[in-house]
Amino acid sequence: MLGRSAVIALCLAAFACGGPEPMPPTAPSTTFTLSGRVIDADTGAALASAAINILDGKDAGRTAVTDAAGSFRLAGLTAGGFTVRVRDQGYDSFFQGVTFVADTSIEVRLKAANQTLAGTWTGTLSFTTANGARQDIPVPQLTIVHAGDAVSSTFLTSGPYQGSFAGTLRDPSIASTTAIAGTMAVTLDLSGRPPTTCRGTADFTGTVNWTQLSIVAPRMVFECGTVFTGVAMSFVRQQ
Repeated sequence: MLGRSAVIALCLAAFACGGPEPMPPTAPSTTFTLSGRVIDADTGAALASAAINILDGKDAGRTAVTDAAGSFRLAGLTAGGFTVRVRDQGYDSFFQGVTFVADTSIEVRLKAANQTLAGTWTGTLSFTTANGARQDIPVPQLTIVHAGDAVSSTFLTSGPYQGSFAGTLRDPSIASTTAIAGTMAVTLDLSGRPPTTCRGTADFTGTVNWTQLSIVAPRMVFECGTVFTGVAMSFVRQQ
């Protein structure tokens, strides 16, 4: 039998000659997968050949196309936030913000085009101030709500303004372009200690079709005494 010293010596020799070493801990994944399915919102049918695009973030420009089952998969995406757009011929585009902390799956229900004004729009809030300066404030994104003959939205601008409008369509079928009338509002965020807000409202008239909406109020008076003239909101549907 081997003595204790001999056993220890053999063990040390085995380790020195390349015995198994402990495995390092597995590094956490730094990329993720976005997958999902695109279907018709009314029928539930799978939509093949729909285009999926990442519009912003670190993976801007990445694309995928749905297969015959309406499924898609985008692998190797970087952790973080981005906006995904889904488009298919004959349907309104779909936009969704995604924040990646793990693999994510989404179901996209596309609405047939020219059925509703509801969706994502972008545009401009314009007005003339009391000193005669004309301002055009970008509205990066807003969501329009449409039910029957009623259309409305609340939105933020890229400046110290917030806006909203609610109106009624003259022709709810929107065969081509129809008139719209209602009330618009603009809120000013005023600096100071503490910061305050000042709100103005006015009646508007305008026109809308499936891709453009333009409304104008000749004059808007604010609670704090400020007056804007020629207040206009012009929006284009995102496709």
